[in-house]
Amino acid sequence: MNIKKQTKKTAIGLLVLGQMMTTGVLAAPQEAISAFKDVKEVRQDIGHFKGEIKLFIEKDGKKTRVDQNMKDGLRVVEGRTCVGVRDLVNAIEGAEIEWDQVSKIVDIIYDGKTISYPLGKPVMWDGDKMVTIDVPAQVDPSISRTFLPIRNIAETLGFKVDWNQKTKEVTLTPGASTGQTTTQQTNTKPKANTNTENLSWVTASGQKIPKRNELPSDPGVYYSPKKDTSFYIYQSDVTNNSDGSVTYFKGTPLEFTTQPKFKYVKKSPEWGGFNLFGPSGNDPRVGLAAFQDGHPVYDKWKAKQIKMNKETYQIPGLYQYVEPNFSVMFMPHGLFEEYKHRRIDNNLIKQIPTKLKMDKNSEYIKYLLDDIENIDKFNTKWYDYTGVLDAHIDGVSNLPNIYNISFGSLNGYYITTDGYLISAAECEKYKAKIIDKVFYSSNDFSYVVDIPDINIDEWLNKIKYAEGTYGINNIWVQLHK
Repeated sequence: MNIKKQTKKTAIGLLVLGQMMTTGVLAAPQEAISAFKDVKEVRQDIGHFKGEIKLFIEKDGKKTRVDQNMKDGLRVVEGRTCVGVRDLVNAIEGAEIEWDQVSKIVDIIYDGKTISYPLGKPVMWDGDKMVTIDVPAQVDPSISRTFLPIRNIAETLGFKVDWNQKTKEVTLTPGASTGQTTTQQTNTKPKANTNTENLSWVTASGQKIPKRNELPSDPGVYYSPKKDTSFYIYQSDVTNNSDGSVTYFKGTPLEFTTQPKFKYVKKSPEWGGFNLFGPSGNDPRVGLAAFQDGHPVYDKWKAKQIKMNKETYQIPGLYQYVEPNFSVMFMPHGLFEEYKHRRIDNNLIKQIPTKLKMDKNSEYIKYLLDDIENIDKFNTKWYDYTGVLDAHIDGVSNLPNIYNISFGSLNGYYITTDGYLISAAECEKYKAKIIDKVFYSSNDFSYVVDIPDINIDEWLNKIKYAEGTYGINNIWVQLHK
């Protein structure tokens, strides 16, 4: 999906955020502030939520709809449905927000209890202890608002959270005991494409694989093998294959084999036949990548990323400690300098709305068209990084609202061989298409990579898990009813 990054505006956004929130006596105890200082920040993409969810608060038997008064909408972070903190707190009678500008901590006070969230850190303070969370407080810099998963805020404040699948309604009930949410209508079980009866239901790392009745059904919540933990991929869960591909969870219903990495080259070849609007012919750069193991800038970035991952997660044996996920949003500057001559002329980018076929009613496509319309205003630079970036397939998903094929961090949009521009989040509608190019678009930089042709339907059919919906990359697997 397109995630509109405005990194240049983040600092300004945080200052505005501080002005919008109460800045009186700070609620977070000094113990929490001290504990938060030792936790490393994590960077996660924040995107717009696709679809509609109705949010109700039930009190004394009366349900009041509150989402219609919310101004900031919903977001998706790492597959979790997130709500604007101020929107939700304004909807909860008696709740208050405070903002510690110095420590960058959001405090929420309700019914005599204070909970605190440091921006960008995967922890929170719940009463008298620090608790690890999957999705930290995130600021959407485009509107300078802080977002958190609905369930996390509500349940920590003592609300029961109920999800009605049929009506797409979330109901929060104050003072009720929290527990497994109820579903009024069970989703249709996804079609299985592989018999999994004889496979192991425990991973090599010892994590239990759930059956359908163990899966969560409320939006943005995924199965956890242990309380408050994600279903991580450990090094013991990964098999390295001779062709350069890897297999996650081999011999289990979660098994998935990636594409082999692109072939390493010391320097990406130059080629003048690149065609943004259709197949580029025999481009010798396709399937090659200079920026991977062996490239001095990449090796330095990788070592730094592995160190940060270990400090952030502090969980022994994660696959991220040997193969970190590369994000183009934090592209090392040295790579820009090396391939700055690969910039695509803005006048060519401005032809995308007329030269490519697309669904202009799609919210995701609208985001991209807005980026293109403002390309000069934001001084966005587009690059042809074919032969530079490794865009092999490292995951797939048929999760609600995240129906896609993952090409590492190049997951914004695809261009098909027959000239369609489609969003990565909408693969289900275009199963018969063949992907020719992938690219990620942001407000600062955008990258296009011509790849070996990919049949969308063929790769989505590689999903074996038949108990529910499934999404996997090199960090974790997410499972949902």
